[in-house]
Amino acid sequence: MRIPDILALTFLACFSTTLPAQFIRAYGVELKLNLATQLMTFPEIPDEGTFQANSIGTLGAGIFLESRQAGPFSGLIRLDYIRKGFKLPTQYGDIGTPIYFEFDQINTFDFIDADFLLKYTFSHPWIPHPYAGFRSGFLIARKVGSDYYPFNASDYSKEMHDFEKFSLGWVGGIVMPVTKEFHLGLETNLEFVPTIRRANFRSRNWVTSLNIGYNFSGRRGKNMASKSPSVSFRSFLLTTRSRNPLSSKNSEV
Repeated sequence: MRIPDILALTFLACFSTTLPAQFIRAYGVELKLNLATQLMTFPEIPDEGTFQANSIGTLGAGIFLESRQAGPFSGLIRLDYIRKGFKLPTQYGDIGTPIYFEFDQINTFDFIDADFLLKYTFSHPWIPHPYAGFRSGFLIARKVGSDYYPFNASDYSKEMHDFEKFSLGWVGGIVMPVTKEFHLGLETNLEFVPTIRRANFRSRNWVTSLNIGYNFSGRRGKNMASKSPSVSFRSFLLTTRSRNPLSSKNSEV
């Protein structure tokens, strides 16, 4: 069994034992459209400051569970697959020679992330609901390449032990219900723990995501609502008949 499968089963098992069904407010799936980059620092050269790499577009997907806590606050836990990374303009060859050219070096990092969030729900349906919390991740794969041809990794990304397998950061965003089933969200996530941590180089993932979610419990609520009018109308007829004096007299005759 692969690591993502183990994490997914662990996630579902924890919720099945700790969250009874009556406390689950919503559950479903999400698609993530990501804009990923990295913030790089050089500890031995503090005057260099922080360098931000060029962003790349990636995809992600996952599941979520939301539990009503107290009043407008609710807990939100998600398990996602997210591809993070960045690109850097790179020069190959000696300037002035026929083999000199420039290309974009692409680095990607595949993570399984678990989010632990607190969400505030406004009473008005058209006000975006904010949420914030922590994100922990596990690095399952990484790839270094370019836009033109396979590129051998540079020294800092050549050995797997240079990469932290576990990550920790904060995440915050807003979510906007579109229908009872679908919602849109916008969030950003920045790591506390660097993905690459060397004495002379450190790098942290920074991901901004547009989320498109589908709420299965919203569909269930819609089906229940569609059945309720007939039940209510039937109850109305029975109540009206019992209160109608003509109906009672006819029954006596």
